[in-house]
Amino acid sequence: MRQSLLHRNISPFTTRKDAFITALYLVAVWGMLLGLAPVTTLAQSFTTKLTVGAAPRALAVNPVTNKIYVASETSNTVSVIDGASNAITTVAAGTTPFAVAVNPVTNQIYVANNGSNSVTVIDGASNATTPVAAGGNPYAVAVNPVTNQIYVANETGNSVTVIDGASNATTTVPVGLGPRAVAVNPVTNQIYVANHDSGTVTVINGATNATTTVAAGKSLYAVAVNPVTNKIYVSNRASGTVTVIDGATNLTTTVTVGTNPSGVAINLVTNKIYVANHGSGTVSVIDGVTNLTTSVPVDTNPRTVAVNPVTNQIYIANHGSNTVTIIDGASNNTTTATTDSNPYLVAANPVTNKIYVADSGGHVSVMDGATNVIASVATGTDPYAVAINPATNMIYVANQKSGNITVIDGATNTTSTVTTGSEPTAVAVNPVTNQIYVANYTGSDVTVIDGATNTTTTVAAGALPYAVAVNPATNKIYVANAGGTVTVIDGATNATTTIAVGSVPSAVAVSPVTNQVYVANKGSNTESPGYVTVIDGFTNATTTIMAGYEPIAVAVNPVTNQIYVANFAGGTVTVIDGATNATSTVSVATDPSAVAVNPVTNQIFVAGLIYIKVIDGATNAIIHTLESTSEALAVNPVTNKIYVMIGDQVRVIDGASDDITRVVVVAGAANRAAAVNPATNQIYVADNEGNNVIVLTEEQAQPIPLVTTITPLPGNATLDPAPTFDFTANSLYVPFAPPVQNVYYQLDTWQGA
Repeated sequence: MRQSLLHRNISPFTTRKDAFITALYLVAVWGMLLGLAPVTTLAQSFTTKLTVGAAPRALAVNPVTNKIYVASETSNTVSVIDGASNAITTVAAGTTPFAVAVNPVTNQIYVANNGSNSVTVIDGASNATTPVAAGGNPYAVAVNPVTNQIYVANETGNSVTVIDGASNATTTVPVGLGPRAVAVNPVTNQIYVANHDSGTVTVINGATNATTTVAAGKSLYAVAVNPVTNKIYVSNRASGTVTVIDGATNLTTTVTVGTNPSGVAINLVTNKIYVANHGSGTVSVIDGVTNLTTSVPVDTNPRTVAVNPVTNQIYIANHGSNTVTIIDGASNNTTTATTDSNPYLVAANPVTNKIYVADSGGHVSVMDGATNVIASVATGTDPYAVAINPATNMIYVANQKSGNITVIDGATNTTSTVTTGSEPTAVAVNPVTNQIYVANYTGSDVTVIDGATNTTTTVAAGALPYAVAVNPATNKIYVANAGGTVTVIDGATNATTTIAVGSVPSAVAVSPVTNQVYVANKGSNTESPGYVTVIDGFTNATTTIMAGYEPIAVAVNPVTNQIYVANFAGGTVTVIDGATNATSTVSVATDPSAVAVNPVTNQIFVAGLIYIKVIDGATNAIIHTLESTSEALAVNPVTNKIYVMIGDQVRVIDGASDDITRVVVVAGAANRAAAVNPATNQIYVADNEGNNVIVLTEEQAQPIPLVTTITPLPGNATLDPAPTFDFTANSLYVPFAPPVQNVYYQLDTWQGA
């Protein structure tokens, strides 16, 4: 549905005749709602902590420029955070800055200085400031970006100072007693002022500054406007209610919420209103259609609320418990993230999906809203290995100390238990036959599970089977026995063949393309180099290839036919050419313990005690070194994400940039194995101390709900120094499509932004 068509005559940011101008960012706006980002999932942890001025009092985001503004009450400053780099610039404000608001259209920022009866106007492009006189003790400020008028509520002046954003000229409008909150409906050009002491709301007509008084509850604390439905929501702190004002008639409805309602925020897309009940530790979710409420428990003393309408996630700053509660707007399920002392303020940038929380200690914590959804599934004792059948979406967890397998249904996370032999240590799946093979270390046998029925068969193996791999092309299974042999199981008959290999084989990998099997023989000491036994899958004949000291892990790239062996004591990776068995050595420093391959990108990831090394498979050069300890690795070749397990963390590496993009803190303290289902994009981490499996669901990219086009510029580019073109914005939000009021643009030239 087309919502709006806006025509702009654009002047470029350069006078060069040959300027190459590209329109990059188009952001549709309804009042103060901006959004242009993929729909992603629930955030779990803060990845960055920034130091700002003392006693942060107010927090605002300009999603167009990606700048965040933090007013610090006792420092008399505003910290300007660059959302791209987290660099901070300090700007002097007046005395006791209490509130801050942004006009994203003009890129002007307005800071209400409670102690100096003034407003500091900050130019967002230069950070230059201009002081503007206000009334007695300005307490709150709001902007109408359509009219470029700014409204400042003066608490002891019992007035609102109206600032003309073009000239900074002011007008004073009398209101009720103790105005402490103000909000704007840019569609109707009506301004709503919550008068704390008189229990009323003053409605200002933005065109004439004429006023109307509407009765509300006791001790009005906050006010929020839904410009789509033209409803206004006022939290009455002493009444335990919210007054709902119909903007068309000024008639009111009273909705009972929790104790001491404080912050209020609205998701304009879903028409849900979120009220933080400071005294009862809950959030009341009001249905904007029916006014029916749902109570969601959060932590102690929730104070402020922020909504990301793009992701439908709601963030609650719990002042009394040093946490932020994240509410999933679709289900009202909650997740808790820990912050620093007494979080007071929270704001979201819907464009970048970053959340900012200011605490009383003078810090701003930054959360990546795209961090993974987490679930925990109970298993048996000491889950030691995990394998996935992507065809059936079933996950198999070997519980070493309880002698069984936990089978997880990937669709529902429901579990069943299958008894195995003694100390199951490794598990592998043949997705073609739906058979699962479990190596029982002290039982010296293999349990074969029928994936359709969970019935089992026992197959004898060699002494101390430690690792297992499957060739689904030949239906052969290879079990590395620490006693120095490999047991080959015929998947059709369960008949076995024993092949002698090296000392203490610790890992086995199969190339289904060449039908070659690679066994890393760790050896009984580290005094001499170890070797890899290559088994010909056709004949079971073996070849020995020298590797480094103490080869402990092996991985195959079936696309390039290159094999990678991590030599723990040697600090190297041996690269074997599968066609010739020729080798080369890559030095990776201390104690490599795991290796994983992305065959799509031809990158190899080597985990050590103090690093992750990334090897370019084409050149064998180390192209990145990440300072990160690791205990296990898993790669999703579909998303090009790498998951590194260390302690109670899963570190997610973006394979495109080789940067650690986020750190997910999970419940377990010893995550020793992981597997990825590329079909469902879920990651399963075995926590062998917590006796559970952590299920991570990566963010799911969804269609952008605001679609914008530019005509008549082919490729969105022009050489005209003063082009004229049209923006068209279409809203695909559901269930409500707020009308588009404005479109922002950014022009880039070959000289820079």
